[in-house]
Amino acid sequence: MKTSEIIAAVIVALPLLAFTQSAIAKSLPAYNPPEKPVGEMLQPKSEKSWKDWQAKDPKAYADILAEGYTAVLPDGKGPRDEVAALADMQGMTIGKYALSDFKATPLGEKAELVTYRANADVTIGANTGRAGLAVAEVWVKQEGNWKLLHYQETEVK
Repeated sequence: MKTSEIIAAVIVALPLLAFTQSAIAKSLPAYNPPEKPVGEMLQPKSEKSWKDWQAKDPKAYADILAEGYTAVLPDGKGPRDEVAALADMQGMTIGKYALSDFKATPLGEKAELVTYRANADVTIGANTGRAGLAVAEVWVKQEGNWKLLHYQETEVK
């Protein structure tokens, strides 16, 4: 093959190659880089839930709750639904608190377990004290938003 024939073949092949590459690129879904890890998105939600509870803002707190929400506190009263949990908010005052040791564990594509430690000054009725807690939350993705499905506190001494 002569040099001029090779050049002619390349000139014909390049536009075909470009067209083929363009057609393939259009048929593939657009690349969407992964979101940051779910745990990194949920930690600020957990932190905000504490701020909302401390501010006694039932609307803001209820906005993060999933349908079927339950909470279990270390008071021996057992599980509470959303209505009972929001009623508890009015009878509890959270003073100074600190959250630490966040860890997230995937439970599937649309569920995540978030665990952390909480230390808080708490007043319930006439009783005031410092609570050391191990907290476990189950978050689920509903209609594109992460919602809190289950909240569990265990007292740590």
